[in-house]
Amino acid sequence: MANLGIRKFQDLIGRTDLLKVRDDISVEKAKTLNLSNVLRSALDLRPGVNIKGGTVKQDFQLENRLDNKLIELAEPVLNGIHNRVNIEMNINNECRAFGSTLSYHIAKYAIF
Repeated sequence: MANLGIRKFQDLIGRTDLLKVRDDISVEKAKTLNLSNVLRSALDLRPGVNIKGGTVKQDFQLENRLDNKLIELAEPVLNGIHNRVNIEMNINNECRAFGSTLSYHIAKYAIF
């Protein structure tokens, strides 16, 4: 990065001009790949779109996550009051990280 004059990883986002296809590829199948769209600037493909990650504040609405209800229902086990608890919940593909926060709480209280 220093050789390229780049100081932060953030400054690399969207810099497809720094990428090139190697000339010394000897595998015939690899030579047939057309990488022009991968190496094309995102701003050429979508003018005016913000491509810099972290520049727009996002509200993930963590307080509305289904994990909060799961942790609440699992609280008796987490606090050692019960050995187990049966929980029945409806989840869908929008709950991509379902259970991840619960796993944090389990790890936090785990005795090894």
